[in-house]
Amino acid sequence: MKTLYFTRVFLISPEFLLIISAYYFFPESKLTELIKEIEIFSGNEFSKWLVLAPVSLGLFNIKSIKASNFLKEDKRNIILEWPDYWKFKIHLLVSFIYSIFFVFISIYPLILFKNTDSIYYTYIFLVGFVGECILFCTIHFAEDKLLEVLIQFKK
Repeated sequence: MKTLYFTRVFLISPEFLLIISAYYFFPESKLTELIKEIEIFSGNEFSKWLVLAPVSLGLFNIKSIKASNFLKEDKRNIILEWPDYWKFKIHLLVSFIYSIFFVFISIYPLILFKNTDSIYYTYIFLVGFVGECILFCTIHFAEDKLLEVLIQFKK
């Protein structure tokens, strides 16, 4: 039951939709013309620092996941009474996996920059950054739900 729910949460998510659409639409996308003009990775110092934006957002997302998972003792006892707590933990685990994935593909262009086409890696970087932004919103909504549950069960 939990494995099936994990698979459903992993495959039916905005993050997975981003990955699939990025893979499917890149070769024929009109974004390639726009990406040619952007030239984020043109070999300057700015490109090395730009990669830190999604990395720092990813680390903030991971910190938020940890904060939502490890509550103080009084709040933890309240949240453990929630019948859907196991679902919440699965959502946090999936968010953690996606956050690590998007951080990796954001760093990927910097690691292999010299040997490859910059349009391709700019596209990968943008997918990683947009993925981290989507995760930021998803985790924020999960924290709001957690607060609602805490208030509901505290009464």
